[in-house]
Amino acid sequence: MKKEGIFIKNAIKQRIVLVLLMFWLFCHVAQPIKLAGADIGRHIKNGELLLSGVKDVLYKNYYSYTCGQYPFVNHHWLFGIFCYIVWRLFDFSGLSLVYAVLILATFWLFFRQAQRLSSFALACAFSLLSFPLLTCRVEIRPEGITLLFCILYWWLCIFHQQGRLKPSFLCICFALLQLIWVNTHVFFILGPLLIGLFWLQANIDGNKDHANALKASFWLSLGMCLANPSGIAGALLPLEAFKHFGVNVNEEQSVFFALKNAPHDKLIYYFLATIPLLILPWISVIKKQGIKPHISMLILIALFTIASIKCIRFISPYGYFFIPLASYAWGEHLKEDRPVLKRILVTMFIIAGILASPFFNFNRKQGPALGLESGVNASAQFFKQAGLKGPIFNNYDIGGYLIFHLSPDNKLFVDDRKEAYPDFFFKGIFIPMQLNDANWEKTLALFHFNVIFFDRHDQKDWGWYKFIIARLDDPSWVPVFVDNYAIIFLRRTAQNADLISRYALQVSKEALPGNGWGYKLYR
Repeated sequence: MKKEGIFIKNAIKQRIVLVLLMFWLFCHVAQPIKLAGADIGRHIKNGELLLSGVKDVLYKNYYSYTCGQYPFVNHHWLFGIFCYIVWRLFDFSGLSLVYAVLILATFWLFFRQAQRLSSFALACAFSLLSFPLLTCRVEIRPEGITLLFCILYWWLCIFHQQGRLKPSFLCICFALLQLIWVNTHVFFILGPLLIGLFWLQANIDGNKDHANALKASFWLSLGMCLANPSGIAGALLPLEAFKHFGVNVNEEQSVFFALKNAPHDKLIYYFLATIPLLILPWISVIKKQGIKPHISMLILIALFTIASIKCIRFISPYGYFFIPLASYAWGEHLKEDRPVLKRILVTMFIIAGILASPFFNFNRKQGPALGLESGVNASAQFFKQAGLKGPIFNNYDIGGYLIFHLSPDNKLFVDDRKEAYPDFFFKGIFIPMQLNDANWEKTLALFHFNVIFFDRHDQKDWGWYKFIIARLDDPSWVPVFVDNYAIIFLRRTAQNADLISRYALQVSKEALPGNGWGYKLYR
């Protein structure tokens, strides 16, 4: 009875600690939606249009007037329907909360896997150390579904190995999940890949029944990749996931690119510091136990580490897998050490995690927040209330925002889907027209823009700031709206004379330190 009482007390303590850990994670992931530079507006509009019967969003660049017939494989259409339904029912605050719960559920499953492979203390330690990594991408994205499904696939393989799932039920689960995954996010190929890894491990371990069930599940899930609106083209889409398509996106650059162009980004250095923390104990484990029992885990380490180095958007998935993979290796490495040394080392890891996590992706002044950033819709509301009309010239990052607010009544010049436009559009038109006034004038004569609608925090290095300054100095364009998120110009024409007289902003040029110039806009 005494031992049972101690066990119950420990279980209660562990639950309290886990609740506190998940609340701390919630404080990191509950951030306002940055709608002006996010994809979520487009996802919601996709769902709205699809449910109203507009199928063109599945196959064409529906939102653009420049490349409207360009073929586009919409691999995330189901995520759009999900977002639209949640948004209609609960608005943006509810959408934020639902996505936060999805992240917490994903974390909980990774945490439990780490606890199963090692201990509760090690799972806590490496969870805290992973928080800066897995919270670097908490925007509402279909990627969240991918992370959840990755750990679900892992757990399903474990359940079957333990005899808790029949082979037929395992196949049904994988088939249904893969059907959802292939229509939700481009990384659906990770499903068959994970099954294949565990199938390989089962063969190495000599577990024939488990291997046969995973073999059937692998081929079934691979076949389910064809169950999408674009068929074979949709199934092969992961092969083009990191093609540049004529435009470089920061999140798809390498760690070396980030170190060169953003040397003050602390997260990159933190990520690099976790790699030896992950790999060093594995060297000890391999020396003691050999490679064969750990092939699947070692491939996972190599896959997500190399992917993160080559493409920084993988740092967040790496952070999730870091929790169980590091916990297991350190647990095995410390097995033969004295209990006191184990407690000291684990305590050091926990303290390091507690100290590190508040300095990344956490707004100490604001705290947890759900819904939209305050005032982010003001520019779109102005556009509609003032009765502005296109053609609109807009920048890349604000595409999702404008799609949400203005489509389908207003088509856009470009939006934030690089794969929805041909290479020459970016290289030969969009980028050059922002860098050179002569190119701008040629493009203006071709498309007859009436409105310029730009996000003020565009992350691209295409000279957008120089372009905006040039328009402020250009008498043929008049700024009519500006706030912290966006700036809108109206072309000076006879048709726009009344609007300009009502909404034109005054521009004053002011000297700045260092012989520079700044611009102040006021009514």
